[in-house]
Amino acid sequence: MKGRLWSLSLPDQPVRGAFVSLGDDWAELVASRAYSADQAGLLGQVMVAMPLLATHLKNPARMSLQISQAGEVKLLTAQAGTDGALRGLIKSDAPSFDLGALSGQLVVTLEPENSNEKYQGIVALDGDDPAAWLRRYFHQSEQVETRLILCADEHGAQGLMLQAVPDQGEAEDVDWQAAMDAMAVDMLPDEPGEWLSVMLGMDLRVSEQPQTVRIHCPCNESSVSRMLVGLGQDEVRSIVEEQGSVSVECGFCGQEYRFDAARADALFTPPSDDAAVH
Repeated sequence: MKGRLWSLSLPDQPVRGAFVSLGDDWAELVASRAYSADQAGLLGQVMVAMPLLATHLKNPARMSLQISQAGEVKLLTAQAGTDGALRGLIKSDAPSFDLGALSGQLVVTLEPENSNEKYQGIVALDGDDPAAWLRRYFHQSEQVETRLILCADEHGAQGLMLQAVPDQGEAEDVDWQAAMDAMAVDMLPDEPGEWLSVMLGMDLRVSEQPQTVRIHCPCNESSVSRMLVGLGQDEVRSIVEEQGSVSVECGFCGQEYRFDAARADALFTPPSDDAAVH
């Protein structure tokens, strides 16, 4: 089953939202990285939040979320683009941990395409889970009331978000925030339906054509080559002399790129005139 993202609306009310399921890609990622249940749960909640956050982007851009040195979690990051591509990783030596005990900061970064500018929002990890952290982010950084329900285990990952439409006044005759706060679930179904309106007690409209969401890492040999060139020839040559080759593993997808001595030297050899012509 493919990952999908549906837009949600509440007729005649200044409320918008989205529902997402990561599909089979998520279980395949967990299996390939051998994450523990707690690690998969935390990473899944953060990754499933990214397509929801990206729904308000009007122009092509990449959005990322990162937490580092947060107690037992050394690194937690996820990235999503307006094209529906998504990737993420978690690094922790602890197979289990208490989310409420994590400390540090949540950094949300927006990078518009074809621009060198970056926009960042930073909030403290104040709350018991990523949904609480992101609610605080929207309240402080964007002044938008938002509620999220993020669910993930080793087998699936789903998310629901409702938020006020900026500068459109208050919703009337419906307390959507209280309804979301009262919705206690361990996991969500893989797609929205009548059950969602029943649970929330409101007439939510679901888009008929969902957007595809896929877990995809854009790493490639060209980008790794540029990274090695950035290290410098002396550093790369030193690694080759010590290890026989240079191996780089992508932290997101686990793909390994190996450069033996000849290929490593070629990175720093300018193309000949004949090669440039052809």
